[in-house]
Amino acid sequence: SVGASSKLDRRSDYSNYGRNTVDIFAPGDDIASTYPRNLPVLEEEGVRPISEGYVYMDGTSMATPIVTGVAALMLSFDSNLTATRIKSIIMETVDTNVDASIKNFSVSGGRLNAGKALMRVADNNGAIFTAQQLNNIRNNPFGSFRLGKSINIAELTSNWTPIPQFWGSLNGNGYAISNLKITIPTNTSTQNFGLFGELLGASIDNLVFSGVDIKAPSQNNAQWINIGALAGITSASTVIYNTHVNGISITNAIDVDRIDSSVGGLVGVNRGLIINSVNNSSVYGTGDLGGIAGRNTGVIQNSANSGRISLWSHTAPRSMGGIVGFNDGGSITSNNNRGYIEVRNQLTVEARIGTIIGHNTSGFNTNNTDNGSWSHQGYTWSNGFLGIGAYNNGKYLFANFDRRVGRQG
Repeated sequence: SVGASSKLDRRSDYSNYGRNTVDIFAPGDDIASTYPRNLPVLEEEGVRPISEGYVYMDGTSMATPIVTGVAALMLSFDSNLTATRIKSIIMETVDTNVDASIKNFSVSGGRLNAGKALMRVADNNGAIFTAQQLNNIRNNPFGSFRLGKSINIAELTSNWTPIPQFWGSLNGNGYAISNLKITIPTNTSTQNFGLFGELLGASIDNLVFSGVDIKAPSQNNAQWINIGALAGITSASTVIYNTHVNGISITNAIDVDRIDSSVGGLVGVNRGLIINSVNNSSVYGTGDLGGIAGRNTGVIQNSANSGRISLWSHTAPRSMGGIVGFNDGGSITSNNNRGYIEVRNQLTVEARIGTIIGHNTSGFNTNNTDNGSWSHQGYTWSNGFLGIGAYNNGKYLFANFDRRVGRQG
């Protein structure tokens, strides 16, 4: 049974009680309730008017429906919960910082706490409501998870440590992960950076990123680093669907001052399937750069970039594209670049730059559209072509033919 508590977490004077007969207390004083419009408000019986059709009422008849409502919310998160399990969770998650008139006169020794009960269910079925729960994915990398609200990582940390490997599923439900900030240390041997390091047969869908800020130093012990908001690298069986990366300024960019890197707005290296995804963030660096992926051997389809992709001066051949920097046998189909492709400084070595793909060795490149723009500053180059044309069979094609592929073959 359910007893009624007051706003001061004391037992209401009219309530039932008993250490062995009353399971839990719940708020029963001054509870807003509907009330028949055609009945008089009996204030002498403790009914107090709010407005027509609404009153304040007291009683265990007010407390009990609150417990029932929490049980219904729990079932909305996990329809497989049994009545026994629902009761157990409600009893285990009570607030015990209450008056002795509750603590000493009920089975649970406390007052209902809806938030704690729902969080317990969320922990059990993969629902994520806090940055800490998001972080805890690393403890169950084969699990299935879903966001129950937008998550602000800054509430947990100002320097996120990537979840190293993930085989499970994450459904964003359209909610956002904000303030993903990573500063990659110079002494790390880790190679993959993002919310996840590696996605290995994982499934990611309906997820939004906001305020991404990832920075790498010019010197790093890792031989090669892969960076993206979602993940550094994906496996061939990974599927990413309807995932958006939003950035509004340079401070929200993926910013990499490093030559040996693959950097994408979404992933560093894609070997799986990316579909219906969008990058709106800025990507800066000196490695292989792309709005969706720095390098690709998988499939990227029906996706778009509207962010700024900016290549700094560099000392080794690198590739930059609005969708993919370096496509090595992958399929790039029905994508759109509407972002700004930029070379910021003088280039003294080969630059393979295109508004869709920087360097395409082989693979499918069909039905892609480009309505973005590009610019360069004081460049020289050898064997490369800057933002315009394709390279095929030893010949360059000029901008008025095709600027979507920087180099072919």
